[in-house]
Amino acid sequence: MLTYAQGGDVLVIRASGSDGYNPYFFGELGVNVNSVETIKWNIAEASNDPYVQRRMREAELVFIAGGDQSVYRDYWTHPEIKEIFDYLILEKKVTMGGTSAGAVILSDYPYTPINDGATSAELLSNPYHDNAESLFLDTPIEHPFASNLIVDTHFDQRNRLGRLCVFLQRAYIHTGFSKKFACYRLK
Repeated sequence: MLTYAQGGDVLVIRASGSDGYNPYFFGELGVNVNSVETIKWNIAEASNDPYVQRRMREAELVFIAGGDQSVYRDYWTHPEIKEIFDYLILEKKVTMGGTSAGAVILSDYPYTPINDGATSAELLSNPYHDNAESLFLDTPIEHPFASNLIVDTHFDQRNRLGRLCVFLQRAYIHTGFSKKFACYRLK
């Protein structure tokens, strides 16, 4: 992933945690980059911060750390942030990646729970359970490579096969049967 930054600036965005990716990306992987910076985006007002907006625009690679993807959705609803993500993806064509919540928020149908996260058992017994009401909420990231993509992380550890099957079925119905979905399991 770092090679796609082409020696440029790497920006790590997170809502919680520390800057632990900085030394890992900057030196431990053996790929030369100009800089690695972590922005801890733990308040919605950061969307208005000129420094945050400038650093996003300057990035050659954006990595979104784990945490709670609903926090990312809530904090990034500012129109300027959507415009910056569009610029990064569609014009500058930077590489974007993420882990856990950071991977989920990059997908076309990110599950960003408003309530408790839905379990496989809950959704298999009721595909429209209250805990799944936020499956189709908009997020500011619309990446062409993530079109028709649902990402669900911690798959094995949290027994999410039933949940993913319901998400696929609901996405198929939500789109009016006009899109095709595929299921890939990455180890």
